[in-house]
Amino acid sequence: MVSGPERSREPAPPPVEERKVVFEGSRPPPAVGEIFGPAKYCDEETRKGVRYPKTRACTEARVSCPDPDIITGTIVRYCNCQTAKWETPDTTNCTHKWVAEMRSAIERGDPAEQITNRMAADLESTLSRQLYGGDITGSVSLSSDVLNLARIQFGALDDRNQRQLRANNFTQSFGTSGDYLLSPKAVPVWEELTNTIRIDHASTLMGVLEQSALLLADYTLDQHQKLQYNNWAMEIDVHRPEAYQISQPSLDRSRLRLGYYVFTTFGQLLGQNNAQTIVNSHVIGASVDDATRSLSLPDSEPATFTFYHLVKNGVSNPRCVYWDLDEKVWSTDGCRLISTNDEATQCACNHLTSFAILMDVSGRVSQYAGAMSAALDVVSVVGCALSVVCLALSLFVFTFFTSLYNVRNTIHRNLCLSLIIAELVFMIGIDRTENKVGCSIVAVLLHYFFLVAFCWMFLEGYQLYLMLIQVFESDKTRLLLYYKFSYGFPAVIVAVSAGVTWHNYGTDEYCWINTSSSTLWAFVGPIIGIILANFVFLGIALKVVLSVKSRDRNERERILGWLKGSATLLCLLGVTWVFGFLTAVGGAGGVVFAWIFTILNCTQGVFIFVLHVLLNAKVRSTVVRWLRGGVCCLPDKTSGDNSRQVLVFASKIWAETVEYISSRQRIMNMVKENSHSGSSPGTASTDDKEKQLTPTTKTNEWLRHLPMEAERSPLSSPRLSDDAQTPPEDGISGSSDPRSSQLDPHIEPVEKHAPVKRKKFPLGASENERRSKSVIIERF
Repeated sequence: MVSGPERSREPAPPPVEERKVVFEGSRPPPAVGEIFGPAKYCDEETRKGVRYPKTRACTEARVSCPDPDIITGTIVRYCNCQTAKWETPDTTNCTHKWVAEMRSAIERGDPAEQITNRMAADLESTLSRQLYGGDITGSVSLSSDVLNLARIQFGALDDRNQRQLRANNFTQSFGTSGDYLLSPKAVPVWEELTNTIRIDHASTLMGVLEQSALLLADYTLDQHQKLQYNNWAMEIDVHRPEAYQISQPSLDRSRLRLGYYVFTTFGQLLGQNNAQTIVNSHVIGASVDDATRSLSLPDSEPATFTFYHLVKNGVSNPRCVYWDLDEKVWSTDGCRLISTNDEATQCACNHLTSFAILMDVSGRVSQYAGAMSAALDVVSVVGCALSVVCLALSLFVFTFFTSLYNVRNTIHRNLCLSLIIAELVFMIGIDRTENKVGCSIVAVLLHYFFLVAFCWMFLEGYQLYLMLIQVFESDKTRLLLYYKFSYGFPAVIVAVSAGVTWHNYGTDEYCWINTSSSTLWAFVGPIIGIILANFVFLGIALKVVLSVKSRDRNERERILGWLKGSATLLCLLGVTWVFGFLTAVGGAGGVVFAWIFTILNCTQGVFIFVLHVLLNAKVRSTVVRWLRGGVCCLPDKTSGDNSRQVLVFASKIWAETVEYISSRQRIMNMVKENSHSGSSPGTASTDDKEKQLTPTTKTNEWLRHLPMEAERSPLSSPRLSDDAQTPPEDGISGSSDPRSSQLDPHIEPVEKHAPVKRKKFPLGASENERRSKSVIIERF
């Protein structure tokens, strides 16, 4: 049966009803690319000293193997139809010339131990330079043939000592050759082979290594012997059959040969390229008399094995399996699980062959083992939960208390919302790699909402810049633009990025952008730009605040606090993702980077709550009043009515105070000489009016400014301009004319004018601008 990668390269005629199927073949008609648009090409590339020319998608590039003096054959590399990216090169046709020389030696009948000695030396030399797929397939084939040659040669010897000596030498060098083929340097070359070829040759190699152990048992004079290598080990026992209660007619009753094996690499080589299931133990085996057959055992006395898990986190559902040499698959027939825990699994099987543990990958397999991984998991879960709680509290405060509604808190509200969604998606879906489409969707959502959060951070600095430097259109218009930018700009970036490079969203290890692809710059690039722009805005704002004169010291200190909060949060977000990037790419310091990223990412919500809620005096006082039963958090209409009631109440107190003082002063004014009786209040100059001020009118003038002090309260309305002041209810003017002071006290007060909203001035306005009667209404 042909595997997936091989099948995809077989030419297949396209069905008539679906023309797009032609792209699945490896030999499309020349004009297919032009039917749907310009043809796609894989760019020219040099890999491991081999240059692959520019090749059209859906076709193969064939190049000669490097070093033709010592290597023969060609390399085949396929250009993927859908992605126009190079696939893994097929080097099964590249073979060193020494493989052919070993083949000739076997055909000549050279001593088997000499052939294996030379093969081990050649494999060691080749591994130090460059091993190719043809070297692996050729060496496995040679191993099978030379094992048969050794049986023939050793069986023809009459001298038992000679047989034992040659068998020992052969097994030692044969095992060394197998060890080189199973070394970590050789594993990547194994993975370049197609699935069928890799599994077939790995199964063959495991079989011949087991058979070599029993070959040694046939000719050794010792009853027990061990051979141990770097990547596998074996042990043999030779006993009389009376010691074992095994009913097997085909067994040699004179000697019972038992072999035990353990392999550290075959779990990787015999896998099915399935991201959901892994071989999570070393492969161990046992055979009696014949390694090519499985020996059946009584159900009441099965063989028991204990497998220690290679991966202890992110895996589940252990299954006891054995390797079926005929079907070349892992099978559970005859095996059952006895017990399991995080460290190991115990199995029982009613036959003898090669065994292992299969486990499902339930999440991302952590690159940190044991206590380190567990500690990271605990900190991540607890920290993210705390961050989400703090963000939710901040969102509640900025949403529920309408007296806090302004542009800056709207920015904070949306920042909290975007971070809450991003954190929840991160906690729930970052390791859900079992579903490829779902994993890609999680990666897209994370990309979008983290960009949205950074856009609102950008607007935080931009808003501070506007409040201090320039005055633009109304807040409603500005907020509409802010919403369009913060939610629209990331949507455009993510849509383009995902549309062009969808395959880079979600990997086999995590649901995030593939950090080894250029798609990552669709996230890193905007963040770098936003951070730099925000530092520019904050720098300009800081310069303006530091230049403010002492009379604006209160506002200076307040805005300095805002700048510190914004700069701190910006640095926190920026530094967090710097370490997130370093953690993703791995390398030296990966554990340290992972800890720093985890802690910073989990404390973002806490910092926002502390900086913008607990340390903000206005927000803090508003919440405190609400907790004490205040009215600050009622809906807009009720809040407005209560504010007006407070103002009316203050005005009544002010009017009664003025009337009381005026009544007492009226008696005194009647006995005083009217030095300016000819002056008219309506025509007197400003200087005359200033001279005419009596103690009563001066008191009235002082009382006229009392409402201005109320503006410092959060419940006060915007400041009234000088030309919109409410006149005193007793009708007293700036003149000391007794006739003016004797007006009927029952006259209705002059109708109050609505507050006049004047042009706003920035904090750094000039002295001439500040001398005007216009009022600066606080919008922060």
